[in-house]
Amino acid sequence: MTLEQQLRRQVDVKSDIYALGHFLLFLLYSSYEPTEDKEKSWEDELSLSKETRCALRRMLQLDAPYASVAQLARDVADVIG
Repeated sequence: MTLEQQLRRQVDVKSDIYALGHFLLFLLYSSYEPTEDKEKSWEDELSLSKETRCALRRMLQLDAPYASVAQLARDVADVIG
């Protein structure tokens, strides 16, 4: 079982934030139009601020994950601030 499958099955705030991160990535891609044929990572394809990229990486558990929704809410407030 992959990490993604394990996280989707857990009942935990981290798995909820992980799922929310994937949904956010889906929304960000909904208006994305590629400019070249070469496939790139989402970090290279999407034009995101450093703060947004950092928060999304934590949501997707690519970096130290959020331990609580309060931590995520603080970062989101800083991004949209």
